[in-house]
Order: sequence, then structure tokens, then C-alpha cells
Amino acid sequence: VIESGTYSVEISIPLENINCVIEEAVVVTLNNIENISPLDNYELCDTNGDESEIFDLNSFDDSAIASLGGGNYSVAYFNSLIDAQNNENAISVPITNISNPQIIHVSLTNDDNGCIVFTTLTLIVNDIPNIINPSPVEVCDDGTIDGSTIFDLTNYNSEITQGNSELLVTYHFTEEDANNGTNTIPQPYVNTYSNETLFVRVINQESGCLAT
Repeated sequence: VIESGTYSVEISIPLENINCVIEEAVVVTLNNIENISPLDNYELCDTNGDESEIFDLNSFDDSAIASLGGGNYSVAYFNSLIDAQNNENAISVPITNISNPQIIHVSLTNDDNGCIVFTTLTLIVNDIPNIINPSPVEVCDDGTIDGSTIFDLTNYNSEITQGNSELLVTYHFTEEDANNGTNTIPQPYVNTYSNETLFVRVINQESGCLAT
């Protein structure tokens, strides 16, 4: 079947010395439009605390096409399903979300056969971890008077995260290391100088958003 229409189906069933023939009309409608499951969420971290960020939708093209198993598709983004179905008012530039979350409608047109697939993409702005600077850590020197002793910095995790168990805390010697998540200080830690400043990195393990 290559086009829509009414087709006759004939089934022949042999019964002893005769054939029982059943005929039925079947209406076949071929549709070049299909709806698929929503795409993976497009998530960014809230850098300015107002639940809005700039989303470059075109950067999601490859992921959208990959959800169909690849192929030769043109991807377009719209604020409404009606616009997507009519191919009107496509979003052509990076946008700032106007709600959180916000649903974007997506059309994928097969450039080889013209078939169109519709789906949705949810934009989400995740909170940056809410942390506080810990109190200065002051301890007495141990048995050897050398200005060094053992610190278990993990004891201060709860103070920094205000008891949020979803946050992962690591400690670093430099701000750059804290920002990049490199050269984490093993625990427990023995200080080198009697007065040191260490840097803290806190990351939400679910969203990946971080604060230092």
C-alpha cells in the first residue's frame, strides 16, 4: 500500500471439499505526521538567581535527530503546537525562558520523504546550591609543636550546606581548582602552615549545578 484509500481484503479458508471465502473492505489512511515521546530535558543552572537563562535551542538539534535514530532531518522549534503544525513563527535565535519549566514544541521534517515528527522539549533552570561560608576553624596544636595537626574537613560539610544531604562538598587549595573540580584535598587533612585559606566546591549531584 503506497497511498490512502479503501482496499478489498480476501481470505480463503479451505474447509473439507470447499473453500470459504471472506471478503472485507479496509480503509487505509497514510499519514505523514507522527508524534513521539518528549525529548530529554534541556537544563541549565541559574547563574543570576531569577530562574531564567539563555537557551540555544539549535544546539539541541543533534540530540533531537538522534532520538529518531539519526537521518536527514530539519529541526525547528516553536512556542506552541499550533505554530509547529502550521510551520509558523519558528524560534530562530537563542531565547530566554519566560517560565520555569517551559515547554517548547519541536518539529523534525524528514528531508528525504517530507514526513514530519512532532515532540516537545522542556527547558529547566536549576538552582545553584545555597551555601554559607563556614566559621573559621581553630584548633590547638597536637603533641608536636610544629603548627600542624590533623583536620577532618568533612565535619564542616553540614554547616556549609545547611544540612542539605543532596549536595556534595569537596575542598581545594585554589579557587581555580574548586571551580574546575580538580586536585581535591584528601581527608583527613594535615595543614602545612598555621594559617591557611582553603576553597570549597559544592555541587548538586542531581542537577550538576555548583557553587564555590
